[in-house]
Amino acid sequence: MHALPTPGPSSFPPRKRAALRGQLQQQKLIILKHPEHTSSGDCMQSAQKLQSLEHHEERIWCVQWNHTGSILASCGEDKSLCLWVLEGTSWKLSNSANDNHTKTIRALAWSPCDRYLATASFDASVVIMRVAKSESEIELQSIAILEGHANEVKCVAWAISGHLLATCGRDKSVWVWEFDDEEDCQCVSVLQPHSADVKSVFWHPIKEILGSTSYDNTINLYKEELDDWVVACKLVGHESTVWKAQFSPSGQHLASASEDKTLRIWTEMPDSKPFHWVCCMTISDAHSQPVYDLAWLVPLRLICFFWFCT
Repeated sequence: MHALPTPGPSSFPPRKRAALRGQLQQQKLIILKHPEHTSSGDCMQSAQKLQSLEHHEERIWCVQWNHTGSILASCGEDKSLCLWVLEGTSWKLSNSANDNHTKTIRALAWSPCDRYLATASFDASVVIMRVAKSESEIELQSIAILEGHANEVKCVAWAISGHLLATCGRDKSVWVWEFDDEEDCQCVSVLQPHSADVKSVFWHPIKEILGSTSYDNTINLYKEELDDWVVACKLVGHESTVWKAQFSPSGQHLASASEDKTLRIWTEMPDSKPFHWVCCMTISDAHSQPVYDLAWLVPLRLICFFWFCT
């Protein structure tokens, strides 16, 4: 792990963190418990395996906890979405949906309020479902199907307000959708600034700033101007596909992971006009293989990333 130069005070609202983590392993979902720790050195302690969850019939592509850590969602190649809840001391399947998509479900995302779940599929669609708890199970109801992408949708992400979603795909496009209080969802912008597949979309944790990463080695940041979304800043520096990027919890930094085996940290130039971000750190000696994902740890201002090994 690498510590960043000390930023200003974080304005990111505190959020309860689950002590458990889901891990993908073919058709199995492995639940691990990490030891409690107060310093970065304690992170090296071994995790304890709690349970293997088995229901998916093919490879699992994505898992994500809701924001309270009470529900774990998983999706995959078998076209199904599964919701898991803790009953007593064991995690059990509460509900599943396998009739919303006709191809692999590539990604999922919880809304900030945890009342909605969006799934993105290789069938070129995104489905939004209402999630509600009953006495016996977690209920799922499909309320919207978002169509427009020409082919595979690779990622879906909610803005912090819960009223905007972003999707991206193999068709090189980024779509912005507005989700209102009546649960109606409409496309408000289609962006095509990338010259190759768009791998991921992500939002600023405080402001309505959207980002995307691409096979064209770049990261784009977007803002709304005059009722349309435009590229406000293009981040150039990676030498191969940028698989993932994520703002720090304070929104003051941005981390990106790439096929070029590096992790880059970007920062916004204070009071810069126009909107401008620069690379302030490149980590090039941590991995010998492509870096596919990353995650920020809030209290210690640390970032963790992983790669693929054969």
